[in-house]
Amino acid sequence: MVPDPDRTPTVTLRPMTAAEYDTWIEDTTVWYAEERAAATGMPPDVSLEKARAQIATLLPDGQATTGMYLLVVVDDTDAEVGILWLGPHPDRPETLYVWDVSIDEQFRGRGFGRAAMLAGEDVARDAGAIAIGLNVFGANTTARRLYDSLGYDVTSQQMLKKL
Repeated sequence: MVPDPDRTPTVTLRPMTAAEYDTWIEDTTVWYAEERAAATGMPPDVSLEKARAQIATLLPDGQATTGMYLLVVVDDTDAEVGILWLGPHPDRPETLYVWDVSIDEQFRGRGFGRAAMLAGEDVARDAGAIAIGLNVFGANTTARRLYDSLGYDVTSQQMLKKL
């Protein structure tokens, strides 16, 4: 079956289980470190150390950290298609921040990222947020197109020229 590009699939969000969290936290830390190293030229070992420290600061109580939403994205057939991590931004308490969104590779290109982001907006509204924010690495053109199409505005931009 060919996906309909004009149809956003229906998804629900449910809290991660402890086992899902244990797998996810390691996977997302390594992914973030790799993306950061590629984007900045930072040595991979330094990037991994910084990623671990940043995530530990954001999730001091792990899965039980107050105000954090660690969610599994589930489609209308009950298939788990990805994850969404939302939580407060340390400098913008009125904003819920997308710390991580990831759709499993076999489900990409079918609208699940869009559906997850729209469902995340409902979580943000229900939490009393007046805005939702995120960071995206410049080389991630697919994600940037998605966020542009969802109405996200660039609020700052860092640039780098490798020598």
